[in-house]
Amino acid sequence: MKIISGQLKKTPISLFDINPKFKSPPIPKQVLQDFKEAAICLGNNAPKACIVMCGRALEGLTIDKNAEGRYLASKIKYLYDNNLISNLLFDAFTKIRTFRNIGAHPQLIEVIEEGEDKKNFDITNHVIEHVYILPELCE
Repeated sequence: MKIISGQLKKTPISLFDINPKFKSPPIPKQVLQDFKEAAICLGNNAPKACIVMCGRALEGLTIDKNAEGRYLASKIKYLYDNNLISNLLFDAFTKIRTFRNIGAHPQLIEVIEEGEDKKNFDITNHVIEHVYILPELCE
């Protein structure tokens, strides 16, 4: 959603959210809910919140895929080491994790440049689609 002059305007989330082929999306509810919240943050000029919610959605994905490890970095490595994600997705996950940490921890004094929230949102969308939607479309 996007707030414009006191009005709420619905913002499309992504193709998987509006694709009529899926009666119920194959995406776990928590992952989808966090990603939708990232979309709301993106549409309301809350870049740090958007980036943190993208990271949360991907952490939910690692939990859904039973990735082992205490921290998100080790869970991502587990997915990669067990051939559940490609090298490209490993790099994408790592980028989102790094930006999530910058957004979530004020002691990491780094500026989030304009457009990084949208870039992180798009990358998160592609990772989620690759992990959940593509396998179902290929069946």
